[in-house]
Amino acid sequence: MNDQKQAKTLESIEQFGQALSRLKEIQGMDLEQKAVLRDATIQRFEFVFELCWKCLKRCLFVEGIESYTPKETLRRAYQSHWLEDEQLWLDMLDDRNLTSHIYNEETAAEIYGRISRYAPELERIHLLLKHRFAD
Repeated sequence: MNDQKQAKTLESIEQFGQALSRLKEIQGMDLEQKAVLRDATIQRFEFVFELCWKCLKRCLFVEGIESYTPKETLRRAYQSHWLEDEQLWLDMLDDRNLTSHIYNEETAAEIYGRISRYAPELERIHLLLKHRFAD
């Protein structure tokens, strides 16, 4: 891998990790009756997911695999055995798309409830990419 590609890949993995840390930071807070914190968690999830799929895309490219859309990137990462649960990742993508285009209290509450299921998988893929490309 040339130096520029490696630098961009490492930067992408680092940005993804920083955003993931910020998501985990807010997850532990007491959210009972605190819609602002719920909304902040959802927004951080959106940001983390965006950085994640773009990081996956960049890392796949380094491996000689091209992808163009989030769904295609997730499928290629699954085919490469980087992702363990393809459906979970497709659910994440669906939730990310829902949070970006509409706002509904019930939908927000449902997505917020699923983020705790997504966070460990986001953490796992971040560690995998970090070990594979940064170490």
